[in-house]
Amino acid sequence: MKETFHLLEEASKEVGLVVNDGKTKYTVAANTQNCTKTHSIEMERYNSERVDSFTYLGSLVNGDNSVSEEITNQLTADQRSHIGLKSKLKLQLLSRKPKLLI
Repeated sequence: MKETFHLLEEASKEVGLVVNDGKTKYTVAANTQNCTKTHSIEMERYNSERVDSFTYLGSLVNGDNSVSEEITNQLTADQRSHIGLKSKLKLQLLSRKPKLLI
């Protein structure tokens, strides 16, 4: 793992990127419960904290590969959006009839 991280660091320097130690986190993807200890990994001058889940490109990622939390989050966001639009449609600020572009 240290060799892979070193290769990543070298490749990122070539294109002008640096590893942000404050934002770098990791999680363990395992189907067993023997990886429950929370700890950090130290490589050279970097210290990465272990987390149970994180958001990547707007989606919740966790070590269990469980999508139930992500589905719940998406449903909640959809309901909020629906409620907000419903009140605006009741006020007739938006037209319910589609406009045809010719």
